[in-house]
Amino acid sequence: MRERRLFKPLVEAPAEKRYLRAGSIKLALKSFASLSFAAFLMTIFVSLWRLNSHDLPSDYLPDLWRTRVGYPPLPDMVPVEPGELQLPENKDEQPRTLTVDDGFEMGRYEVSFLEYDMFVMDTSRREADEKTGELAFPANESWGRGDRPVINVSWHDAVAYTQWLSEQRGQECRLPTGEQWEYAARAGTTTQYGIPAPDGSDDIADKGLANCDGCGGKWDGRSKTAPVGEYPPNKWDLHDMHGNVWEWCLNEYDNPENTGTVGGKPRVMRGGSWNFNPGLARSSFRNWHFPGRRSHLFGFRVLCSSPMPR
Repeated sequence: MRERRLFKPLVEAPAEKRYLRAGSIKLALKSFASLSFAAFLMTIFVSLWRLNSHDLPSDYLPDLWRTRVGYPPLPDMVPVEPGELQLPENKDEQPRTLTVDDGFEMGRYEVSFLEYDMFVMDTSRREADEKTGELAFPANESWGRGDRPVINVSWHDAVAYTQWLSEQRGQECRLPTGEQWEYAARAGTTTQYGIPAPDGSDDIADKGLANCDGCGGKWDGRSKTAPVGEYPPNKWDLHDMHGNVWEWCLNEYDNPENTGTVGGKPRVMRGGSWNFNPGLARSSFRNWHFPGRRSHLFGFRVLCSSPMPR
């Protein structure tokens, strides 16, 4: 009955009035559609202009819109169960026990440029040590962005990303400790690498299993990072734990000679890099650097654990 009352004046009006009134409604609908389409085109133009002004790829457009409505691209996570590994003597290492008491989730890949760039967009993160007011998009060395691991990030940059990620996921997210990183990289193995060679040997040199200087494969000798996930994962489905970029870890490097000069005390780094030999990509090998330093060799991976209290 309500619908009939709403349309009754239109139905009972003379034919000419009904025609004019219907035409007005049709014109209003067309005008609204035209304005909506114009607004849509303007949104696309502004978004593309913004990406271009920051030298970001135009194919970021869908992810930029997702980020604007609260659904940014986030790292794919893999569950890691707690456990204990009895590690034998290996090269320059003494026998030891590697123990992880609590399970966690680890990023399947190193954090990519796309994921980090959307974090910068969402937070309007700017360089704290510069007065230019420019957003803090890391340099990519002309290697590309997208699914390549983010580089030229300091330990402080990585920590800021994990704090933002905690809010997005509703979990406590942070960098892994060196021990957690090694445990995940080993994936239950006690050999030098968590990705055994096809021939069964404990060696990844010239086997095409990682992106490092002498690891073989299609990225060997290109002197740059490879897109994440280009190489086979370990048994726990974690990619690029060996090679590609050095990964920042949470804890300090326990060397009393390193008191800290660039951004604080030195932090542990793991995993080797595209320009380091396979020996430095071993699961057990530890590197370090000052937390304020950025480099085209440095990236990171995230760890998330228990849900945050509401």
